[in-house]
Amino acid sequence: MVKDKGITELVDAFEEVAPQYNGKLKLILVGPKEDELDPLPNSTLNKIASNENIIEVGFSNKVAYFMSIADILIHPSHREGFPNVLLQAGVMKCPIICSNISGNIDIIENETEGTVFDVKNVSSLVHAIHSSLDNYIITKEKAENLYQKIVANFDRSIVQSEYLKLYNTLLEKARF
Repeated sequence: MVKDKGITELVDAFEEVAPQYNGKLKLILVGPKEDELDPLPNSTLNKIASNENIIEVGFSNKVAYFMSIADILIHPSHREGFPNVLLQAGVMKCPIICSNISGNIDIIENETEGTVFDVKNVSSLVHAIHSSLDNYIITKEKAENLYQKIVANFDRSIVQSEYLKLYNTLLEKARF
């Protein structure tokens, strides 16, 4: 967990949203703190430590377990390559809220396959959380749409075939 993964905005948004749901919401943070890279501010660490509805797991290789108990995966990252976590959530039909950055929006089509919010914008994230929770049937339908997209387009053999085509094209260009 580092600052540029959007943890500060996530914690701030959760603290704003949670009281409106009478303590029924829990925020589970999965991943190690990486203080040597881009540490979370002390204010965020204090909020995490003092809020009984925020559960900090640390590192875990049990991604499937946490997605199976989640009602929504929130991926507020400021930067990504191609985020496997969205594909993992998608194949488990776990609804997704994610920031509008490259990588995320290459997988998630807003309001069709998940909910996209403005990166680094707490109020936009708060709105996305409210919308997703208050219209949960639609939120689950988006997760089903994403599942269908992943099955159709992200099968390992399809991805590997596309990589092979790309490599062969680059190899041909390099020969001239």
